[in-house]
Amino acid sequence: MCRGRPSDDQFREGLSVVDACLRLVSLCSPAWWALENPQGYLKAWLGEPALKFHPWEYGDPWTKRTWLWGQFQDPKRSPVTPEGPWINSRTGHPKGKPGKAKGFIQRAQTPPGFAQAFFEANP
Repeated sequence: MCRGRPSDDQFREGLSVVDACLRLVSLCSPAWWALENPQGYLKAWLGEPALKFHPWEYGDPWTKRTWLWGQFQDPKRSPVTPEGPWINSRTGHPKGKPGKAKGFIQRAQTPPGFAQAFFEANP
């Protein structure tokens, strides 16, 4: 995991994964595809994301800026009011405290409300 600005080697390694994903898309020509990443440096290489969202916009009551690139139908939003310790956390930890926080792994996973909405919009 990288906190803050990645080293050049870390960034090259990350871009190699992105490159592999995009090559697969090119080879397979799927009906739809999406590449997800939290807000960050990928915009400099991939351009403007097709979709920017927070989990609260799809029924999961926390914030986490997430970007998607690809070819897909936009999922239907069902916003709720954000609440709890994950609101506006800059470090990705509850209340900005580093360390192993309960729920941190859940925060790193695709939010269930967004996943369901995306599934319904892209059968």
